Amino acid sequence: ANPGRSSNVEDSQDFQVAAPVEAKLYIFSDGKFPDVSNFSLGKLEPIYEPIGTETAKNVAVAAFTTARHEVNADMFQAFGRIENYGLEAATVDVELHVDDQLVDAQRVTIEPGDSEGLAFPLEGVQSGVLKLKTGGKDHLAIDDVAWTTLNPPHPMKVLVVTPGNRPLALALATDKVRALAEIVEHGPDYLKRPDYEKQAASGNFDLIIYDRCRPEQMPQADTMFIARLPAGDAWKAGQPAAAPQIIDTNRAHPLMQIVEMGDVVLAEARPLAPPAGSTVLIDTNAGPVCAIGPREGYEDLVLGFTIYDQEQLDTNWAVRASFPVFMLNLMEYLGGTRSALTSGSVQPGQTVAWRSDTAGQSIEVLLPSKGTAEVGRGKLNAFPFSGTSEVGVYEVREKGKATGHFAVNLFDPLESALHPRPELKIGDTSVAGKAEREPARQDVWKLVLLAGLAVLLLEWYIYNRRVYI
Repeated sequence: ANPGRSSNVEDSQDFQVAAPVEAKLYIFSDGKFPDVSNFSLGKLEPIYEPIGTETAKNVAVAAFTTARHEVNADMFQAFGRIENYGLEAATVDVELHVDDQLVDAQRVTIEPGDSEGLAFPLEGVQSGVLKLKTGGKDHLAIDDVAWTTLNPPHPMKVLVVTPGNRPLALALATDKVRALAEIVEHGPDYLKRPDYEKQAASGNFDLIIYDRCRPEQMPQADTMFIARLPAGDAWKAGQPAAAPQIIDTNRAHPLMQIVEMGDVVLAEARPLAPPAGSTVLIDTNAGPVCAIGPREGYEDLVLGFTIYDQEQLDTNWAVRASFPVFMLNLMEYLGGTRSALTSGSVQPGQTVAWRSDTAGQSIEVLLPSKGTAEVGRGKLNAFPFSGTSEVGVYEVREKGKATGHFAVNLFDPLESALHPRPELKIGDTSVAGKAEREPARQDVWKLVLLAGLAVLLLEWYIYNRRVYI
């Protein structure tokens, strides 16, 4: 019906390998797949038979995560979103469990096609496995429950390379920062030592701060550059601009949360030209002066101005309250603490890159079905695990000891919306679903044969009864 060709259509030697013949293409599906492009049906007659019903009921947990409290940074909150994919309003009881213990519950009523956001304070909870469960009865059970995890924070390793920066040292000396990180400070000459090259190449540090210096090669770690550009050609910078005025900050980014820059003055800064995929955090009338960009699984933060220099003063940010807040955000975001505390979840089939301080070359993952999988160390000093086909909680073990958890949840609106797609798109053809069924030939000879056999048995029985009587 749609035979191939010997080569490209533009080829003068191209020919069709066979003549098309009319045929019917039956598609039995709920239609939850992308439109099919760059395809010609030819002589195929598509017949779409929708699987499912428009009246299916389903209330799903569409999102579930945790974050620190907005006011009390020592406390966590759990956030969930419940969506109603049915055609009628639904009232469900939503339960929150911590380590299989019920700690909170709420009853919500959700209109059809609508969603409801929920927040649960987690007083006294610093680690554990959280489960959010709906109590309603519907046609899909796999999305009635979701998990997320709070893993105990591991002290991250931070290297600071600086010729001397007292404001930076004070910002990194706060109790909250010290509780999160083990900080080591060296001068710029340390970059030439073999032990630095070995540790930077092996991913021994979670975060490296380069203050007015830079390495010859980028390390296997997240980085922050102050008044310097990362090694390589990805980052560019313009000529120093005098007294640039801050006109915008990216408050949505985790690094800029609760960071007020309205009272910050810059005497001089170099406008940055970050690589593609980067995010501008601080913008001025001369151009961006602070940005963060991705690099092979890591992120690089760059400041286009000096925080502190004994010979000149480029900014007053070092004496503003927002600077230590920014450095705390840096520890939580680039240092890996945030991912360790709230590892959240992934969807089935996605790869989890588990970071660990273990010196071993493998870790063990306990699956929700109680099976185990051994995972080797990857190139980026992480343990990539792709066997996430089961929904539920996965336990990570190192040397036989449980060291953390991560979760796999459905979180797929296409799967949770059970009603079939009314129309498919194949190439330039729209195929509407058919609610009726075509008549088909039924083989009734078996029934006729059975009926004839029953008549013969009945006659044989009557005949024998007459003879013996």
